[in-house]
Amino acid sequence: MNMSSNLPTRTWNYNLTDAEIVAELNKNFPPKFWEDRFPDLAFVEYKMIPLAEFLNAETVDNNKGIRELGTPDAPELRNDLEVNNWDCSLVPPSIVITLDGKKREIDGRTRSKELKVLGATMIPVAILRQVEEENTPISNAVGRAIRSNKHKYSKGLGHRDFVAAALAACRSGEVKPNGHDILKFLEEKCDIYEFYSKDGHWVTRILNGVLENLKKDENLVTNLVRESWMDWMREVAKIDIDAEKINVLKTGGNAVERFFTRHVVPAVQHKPAKIVLFVDTGFTSKAVDEVRKFRKELNAKINEMDRNVQSHLPGIRLNPIPHWARYKIVGICPQLAEHSEQFEKGELISYEDFVS
Repeated sequence: MNMSSNLPTRTWNYNLTDAEIVAELNKNFPPKFWEDRFPDLAFVEYKMIPLAEFLNAETVDNNKGIRELGTPDAPELRNDLEVNNWDCSLVPPSIVITLDGKKREIDGRTRSKELKVLGATMIPVAILRQVEEENTPISNAVGRAIRSNKHKYSKGLGHRDFVAAALAACRSGEVKPNGHDILKFLEEKCDIYEFYSKDGHWVTRILNGVLENLKKDENLVTNLVRESWMDWMREVAKIDIDAEKINVLKTGGNAVERFFTRHVVPAVQHKPAKIVLFVDTGFTSKAVDEVRKFRKELNAKINEMDRNVQSHLPGIRLNPIPHWARYKIVGICPQLAEHSEQFEKGELISYEDFVS
């Protein structure tokens, strides 16, 4: 599964050669830096690798358990890279090679995403190696990623991101779902007191948020940004969204209004406007509610339009065009916990199955 899309027409180049970047990183971050940072991993080397390789199937961009809403857009980072180029004084993106030879990102999703927009084709990374079998691989992976989000290029972590991290660890069965063990995970794996004061209320709020979502049996939602879902549809689902004129739209905000005015109203009868929906909420129940709400509000707008048209034609009885002839929900992106197989296979979820 390849998450890369067609390369942008713009191009961006590093102001140093590959060898110079590697030399600078070796000088600024010697092996001991990584040994102290991740004692359970071994440093291998710095290397320039293809951006497409960094964004491959093994490192699919959803940041699940690290970012509640997936990897955020970072226009300020994009501008900084465009104006100031790559800063070798900052900790580079990192990848760990697991015992079975798979590559897993530790950090660098935001930077890779913005480099892709700029048109870059390579990215510098620190390659680390797993040296022994891990008893808690999910907790370790989430904790490493959380601890790595402490540099200038990182989008700041919010308290809900720590809730998502702890939930991922609990759902994996590696952390017992009680206050003591969750707090221990946040302290030991996530260095939470480097983000929040011990004396403040935020850690308590995070802990309560985890316990509340566990009580509701909430699962995390896989979140990608719109461009990544479009890549997934083209490359994995093999859907030609351009040729088929399929709109890819995030629920919430003014999504209903935009789709209704730009696509539903101009649609010709029997050529319904096509749409694929995705959500950007962190948890299952809200995701389902968002999708239901979108269709309900869209149908209400169509009904209101028909009533308004009818009111201006006294004595004439119109036969309203059915909703199915106005628009078609081609599917919902496979974001729920039970959709992991469909995500890998490139299958959209029907509206009925998503909300059931």
